[in-house]
Amino acid sequence: MKKSLQRKLTQSTGNQRVLISRQLKDVHLKYSNLLKEHYHKISRKVADIAQIYLNENYRVHIAIGKLKGLNQSVRKGDGKGKLFRGKISQFPYYKLTELITYKC
Repeated sequence: MKKSLQRKLTQSTGNQRVLISRQLKDVHLKYSNLLKEHYHKISRKVADIAQIYLNENYRVHIAIGKLKGLNQSVRKGDGKGKLFRGKISQFPYYKLTELITYKC
């Protein structure tokens, strides 16, 4: 849907352009909110698992390794595909790390 709106935006003029840009903004906000919700759910699950082990009198440490260079390790020609490489390079590692730190 986003691509079709972007295509229409480049071909439109005047008031039509304003309406399409608003629709495009709404689609972007919905997608952004959906991603935020998923990141919160993931970090909550990690925190819940850590809490379960903490209640069983284990020492709990959550280790998130250095992810620097991950984008370079997923290169063209590795058989993973363009879509997978795009998802890996756009994943907000820092944001997820901060959410996990906050919830634990």
